[in-house]
Amino acid sequence: MARDTEEDLHDLRSEWRYMQSLFFMMAIVYGAALIYVLTRIIRGTIAYMNDLQEREIGDVVVS
Repeated sequence: MARDTEEDLHDLRSEWRYMQSLFFMMAIVYGAALIYVLTRIIRGTIAYMNDLQEREIGDVVVS
């Protein structure tokens, strides 16, 4: 009976390690996707602001 309990404990620990590694991998993927999205938003906002500034400068030159 003690042998069965030790085997069950070993199986439980291996399942726990598998779940932990899966969680950490998914957290890394989620973090990378979040960083990618935030950088795209920031770059797009900066490009939009630069475009507005260039249009304003163009209006001043034309007028």
